[in-house]
Amino acid sequence: YSPRYGAFTFLAPEISSPPAHRLARMLRRMPRRRKKKTLPPPLSSGPLARKLAARFPAGALVFCDASRLAHGGLGVVLYAAPDSAPQFASRQVALAGSNALELQAAVFALEVAVARWPGQPFALFADNLAAVQRLANAKTGGRSSDPALWTLFAPLDLAALLAQAGSINWVQGHARSRGNALADAVARSAALGEAFSAATALSAPG
Repeated sequence: YSPRYGAFTFLAPEISSPPAHRLARMLRRMPRRRKKKTLPPPLSSGPLARKLAARFPAGALVFCDASRLAHGGLGVVLYAAPDSAPQFASRQVALAGSNALELQAAVFALEVAVARWPGQPFALFADNLAAVQRLANAKTGGRSSDPALWTLFAPLDLAALLAQAGSINWVQGHARSRGNALADAVARSAALGEAFSAATALSAPG
């Protein structure tokens, strides 16, 4: 009892902390929360996810992607129609920056599509927004809009390649688009110098 405050004063007992090695052992024994595994979304049955597929119900579709592994790899997947079987093309190139390789992949896709379907328009899809914007601007603005682009691909008739592309579109990478996933797998195989197998490509990790 404290006459000064007119009340009982309770003193808390002193609690000593356990030694550091014992505290570490206690923490190790504590159950840890397991991280929930997030599965990737299922791939679309056709080349494009449903919402995007509604905008392209017919016509040829071309997908491109690039990879940076042992080398640079360019991958192209072509569909003569949304319900047709895919065709593949690839090229191994020197390592470069990601945007530079993605731009090379898009122009390579234009080359392959124009050679395979002379005079036939097609829709090009890439998951690199910088490449899509640059080629789309060059398509509408011409050589004067981006002289450096024409210099970079000087051996090619870039204007003719862009003219045959009906549209140049961005598609989300590593999402639901089967065409984009296949292009990514083709590019990886090219970068590693491996033969591409469509039967196993989409089940491989990464």
